[in-house]
Amino acid sequence: MAHVVAMILAAGQGARFGGDSQKQLAGLAGRPLLVWSVLRFASHPAVAETVIVVPPGREQAVGELLAGEGFEDAGKIVGGGQTRQESSWLGLQAVPAGATHVLVHDAARPCLSGELVTRVTDALKENNAVIPAVPVVDTLVRERSNAVDAVLDRVFVSGVQTPQGFEK
Repeated sequence: MAHVVAMILAAGQGARFGGDSQKQLAGLAGRPLLVWSVLRFASHPAVAETVIVVPPGREQAVGELLAGEGFEDAGKIVGGGQTRQESSWLGLQAVPAGATHVLVHDAARPCLSGELVTRVTDALKENNAVIPAVPVVDTLVRERSNAVDAVLDRVFVSGVQTPQGFEK
C-alpha cells in the first residue's frame, strides 16, 4: 500500500510577484494561497501526510497561520533554503522514512484539482516518476543574441505543472 507524502514548497521569495508580502501568503478568496494548497492535499484520500517548506525562521509563524485557518496539524513545517533545489532537498529530509511516494507542489499554485492529484497518484502505481503536462497554446520562440532565431512547433512542447510525483 502506498504512503504518499505531499511536499508543498512555500519558501520562495516571490520576487517576480512584487508587493509587500510573499506570493504564497497573498490572499485568494479570503485565504492565503498556501492555505488552499494545504487544504487540497490534506483533504485528498491518497495523501497520508504533508511537509510544508517555508522561508527559514518562518516555521512558527506559518504554523500559527495554518492553525488559525483550521489546520492545527497541517504536517511538518520545515525551513527551506536559498534556492528551490535546496528547499526541495531540505523538505525531502523531513519526509517520513515510511513514505513510498512524494508529491512536490508549488504553494503559489493553489488551483489544482483533486482530480489532478488523483491522476498523479494513480500514475505512480505504474511509473517511478510522473509530471503533469499541458499543451502549450502560446507561440514560443527560440532567442539568440536578442533576436528570434526560430519559432518552435507547439506539437513538441508541453508546459510542466505540479504536483510532480516520484517514488521515494
